[in-house]
Amino acid sequence: MLDVGCGHGQITQWLARNHPEATVIGLDNHSAQLATAKSSAHSSGIKNITFRLGDINDLSNVFPPTHTFDLITCRFTLLHIRQRAAAIQTFVRLLTPSGILILEEPSLQSLFCVPRVAGFEHANAAIRAYGKIEGIDYDCIRDIWSLVTGMNVKILGARFSQPTIWKREQKRLVSLSFRQFSPRLVSAGILDTAQAQRIQQSLDDEFMSELVISGGLRTLQIAISKNAVSL
Repeated sequence: MLDVGCGHGQITQWLARNHPEATVIGLDNHSAQLATAKSSAHSSGIKNITFRLGDINDLSNVFPPTHTFDLITCRFTLLHIRQRAAAIQTFVRLLTPSGILILEEPSLQSLFCVPRVAGFEHANAAIRAYGKIEGIDYDCIRDIWSLVTGMNVKILGARFSQPTIWKREQKRLVSLSFRQFSPRLVSAGILDTAQAQRIQQSLDDEFMSELVISGGLRTLQIAISKNAVSL
C-alpha cells in the first residue's frame, strides 16, 4: 500500500495497523514531516511501515516500473500541484490489475455559515486568496473530476463528504486553525494585523454562539481502478 503526500503519517499508520499483513509506504517531499511520521510510527510500535522522501511529480525515480501496489491513497495533495493528470496516470500505472486508487481533495468554496458570521466568511476568503498566491488550488474538485472522467479508468465510487460544524469543540477547532494560520495571511499582505484580529475576535465570539451552525470542509472522494483494457 502507498500513501502519497503522507505528511505526518496518520493515514499511513492507520493503514498499517488495520492491515498488519501488508507492506505500507508513506511518501512525502517534506523531510521534516517525514521525520515526525517515522518517530510517531516507531513510538507506536508499527513494524510494517516505511517512509520515503520523493516528489509526486517524479515518481518514476522513486519506484521502479515493476513496483505495483494493491492500494494507493492520495489525500489533500493534488491541490498543491499543476500536473495533476500526469500524477493520476502514474498512480494508475502503479496499481496491480485489481488495485484501487483513492483520491480525496477539498473545496473551500462550499463553506457556509447560518446565520452569516462575517469573520467566518472573511477568514475563508483570505485563505482562498492565500492559496492563489502560493499556487494551492483549494477548489480543485471540479478539475479532479474532469480529469478522472476523461481517463481510461473505472470509477468504483464517488461521493461528496461535508461535516456539520455545530458543537462548541468543533467550532473551537476552526478558531484555533485560523489563529495558527493568520500570521501567514498577514505576512503575505492579504490581511493586516488589525483585520486578522477582528476576524479572530468574530470567530472567538459570534461564531461560538450555540445559535450558529456551519458546513465544514467539503471533499470529493473517488475510488478508481484500472479499466479492463490495459493502460
